[in-house]
Amino acid sequence: MTSAAHHGPLGRPASSMRWVVPILGSIIVHTFLLYDVWYDRVALEFPEPIEVTLITEIPKPQMPTVAMKAAESRPVETANLQTEVNRTAPVDQSGSKPDAPVEPVPPAMVEPSVRQPKAKSGISPAARRAKAKPPAQRPNTEQPVHKLVPYLDRPVGPAASAAIRAVRDHNPRIVREDQGQAVVRDTRFQEATAKAAARYEWAAERGYVMAQYNLGLALAEGRGIARDNKRAVEYLQKAARKGNVASILRLAEMHLTGLGTPKDRVEAQALYYVAASLNSKGGAQATVMLGVHLNNEQLELSRERAEILRARMPAKDPARRLELERALMIAAAQGDLKTVHEALQSGVDANAINEAGRTAMIVSAWRGHRRVLQTLLAAGVDINAADYLGRTALSWAAINGYPEIAQVLLREAAMVDVRDEAGLTPLIRAAWNGHEDIVTALIGRQADINAADDLGITALQRAEEQNEAAIVARLRAAGAR
Repeated sequence: MTSAAHHGPLGRPASSMRWVVPILGSIIVHTFLLYDVWYDRVALEFPEPIEVTLITEIPKPQMPTVAMKAAESRPVETANLQTEVNRTAPVDQSGSKPDAPVEPVPPAMVEPSVRQPKAKSGISPAARRAKAKPPAQRPNTEQPVHKLVPYLDRPVGPAASAAIRAVRDHNPRIVREDQGQAVVRDTRFQEATAKAAARYEWAAERGYVMAQYNLGLALAEGRGIARDNKRAVEYLQKAARKGNVASILRLAEMHLTGLGTPKDRVEAQALYYVAASLNSKGGAQATVMLGVHLNNEQLELSRERAEILRARMPAKDPARRLELERALMIAAAQGDLKTVHEALQSGVDANAINEAGRTAMIVSAWRGHRRVLQTLLAAGVDINAADYLGRTALSWAAINGYPEIAQVLLREAAMVDVRDEAGLTPLIRAAWNGHEDIVTALIGRQADINAADDLGITALQRAEEQNEAAIVARLRAAGAR
């Protein structure tokens, strides 16, 4: 029998298969009808609920906002500088001697259980908050370029603006120089800048590269000396011929804007090419931004001019130049006077900064090396340069307690009331850290006795908090209130 015999004429199942569907349907229906009865008899039994108590870690008390800001502003030094052990380093709260001088821990950073007793200052926290000033704002990068660069006295075109901004996007040292220090521009400021300009002139005539660069800037800005853009270009050219990258970048801007020299985009582009060849990221980016405004003929002329300018400069390997700058920084930290002197004689950029924004001048003051500091001053290095925390050489001398360093800086008319990122002046720092002799020296230089930081706290209040009775008496005698 074939398989077709099991099906009807239309391919349907034969009569023997017709009962399968009704039987399956009946089973399904009865299952649903008897579900409730069956479920009641075999219902699952669940265990009694168990009460669980979660044990969480007790959160540690958070540091107050003031302490957090202070903690964030504590000095961070490069790995190379940490290798030296300075025997004059202040001892920290734990009694262990750090590898490098560090800022003594302010009272806001001390745990409540070990906080030192302090006298009441008589000013409530509410009054301090009311007296506090907002932190100083950084310059707005969206401002016109001529508002950001001190020696630009007029608006500049799109090409110059793009190139100048490109340099500052990659060169924090130049940005810091443009910003200057947060200080009142009074007669003391004029005295300080005039003394610095005279020191620059003396050292520049003796061939020191950094003095030539700093004098060029002072002449372009009219800072401490009569403004003279032509002389500014002359001194920047002297430093640029020795391969000083910062001078090359500044000189390009003088050509772009026509300050002290006719406007010349080709010459500016050539200078940017030279800076780029010396591993300047800002110079390389500036060549791109300015290059789009030049035609092919101008670009070719710029390249040819760059080759001529570079051939006149010392044959410096860019990597070697950076090594020498780093070697100068380490020598300044270690008090290696011979290496510092040799570096200055060879034209190393002594205004170069490390990862913390510190120059060799700041590092020598931070470490307490007086002879190194005096050598740098004689070479025309910037006495008032500030690091990324806004602290100058005088600020660090006040923090770490080096009265000899402070005296040298004050004799050279270092800015006395310069403020760091938290608004603290050297006087507030010295009073807070208990350095009576430095407080006395700063008062003698007419430091602002009643200056307050961004929290509205004065040197007198800091001294009272630390029970520095001698400093409190000296400040009150000088008119502190």
